[in-house]
Amino acid sequence: MEFASLSSSQEVYDDEEDKEEEEEEDVRRNRHRSDSRFGDDVEFDFLKVPKLPRSSSLKLSTTPPGSPTRRKSVRFADALGLDLALVRHILNPDEPPTVPLYPDAASSSSSAAVVADSRPRRVASHWRLCFPQPGLDVRRRTLDSKVQLESCVVSGSNRRVYGTVRVANVAYEKDVRVRYTTNGWLTFYDVIASYVEHSNDLVTDRFSFVLSIPDHLGPRCRLEFAVRYSVGRETFWDSNSKRNYAIECVELCEDNFFRGASPVA
Repeated sequence: MEFASLSSSQEVYDDEEDKEEEEEEDVRRNRHRSDSRFGDDVEFDFLKVPKLPRSSSLKLSTTPPGSPTRRKSVRFADALGLDLALVRHILNPDEPPTVPLYPDAASSSSSAAVVADSRPRRVASHWRLCFPQPGLDVRRRTLDSKVQLESCVVSGSNRRVYGTVRVANVAYEKDVRVRYTTNGWLTFYDVIASYVEHSNDLVTDRFSFVLSIPDHLGPRCRLEFAVRYSVGRETFWDSNSKRNYAIECVELCEDNFFRGASPVA
C-alpha cells in the first residue's frame, strides 16, 4: 500500500514539471517572435509615439475634388525694395487733416471724386470790363475835361468792343480817336471815332467807336485804351484818371458757365 501512494505522488510531480516546461517554452516562443519583429539590437519604447507623415498641402473641405495643389510662399515688402510703412507729414499742425471713421467709404468717395474730376470739362473764355460804367454825370465831367467815355460794352461772340464818347462842342471841326494796345504800350493803334447823327445838345457831341480784339489774344490777355480829342490846336485825353481803360480775358469752367456765374470778379 505504501508503494502505490508513492507512485501516485511521483506522477503528480511529473505532471507539474511538464506544465512548467510548456509555459517556459511558450515564453521563449513569444520572446523569439518579438525579437524577430523588432530586432535583437532595437529596444522597443512603449512611451514613444511614432511620427505621422505631414501633408505638404492640405485642402479645405470647400476645395473641389481634383483641383491642383501648389505650394504657397510669403514675401515681404522690404525684400522687394518697397517701404513697410507710408509716412505723411502734417505741414500745418493747427489744422490737421480729418481722418475718416470708415476708410473704405472715404476711399470709395474719394475715388468717385477723382473720376468726376478726371472727366473733360468745357472751358469758355470771356472778355470783361476792368472798370465801372461812367455813370449819369457824364455831361458835367465832359464840360470839365472836354472829353469823357460815356459807355462801353464787350461782345465775346464777335470779339468787339463798342463804346461812345462825349466831347465838348468847342469848335465845328473835331477829331476823336481811341488809342489802344495789347502789349503794355510797346506798340499801339489809333481808331477814328465816328460822329453820331443828331447827338448834339448845344454844348456836347457824341462819337462812337469799335475796337476789334485780335484773334491771338486769349485767356489772361489784356487790352488797354484811352480817348484822345483834338480840336483847333488843343488835345485833350480821357485815360480813366491816368489808369487807362482796360478789358481782360478770363476763363470760365463748365460748372460756372452753366450756373450763370457773373464774369466780373
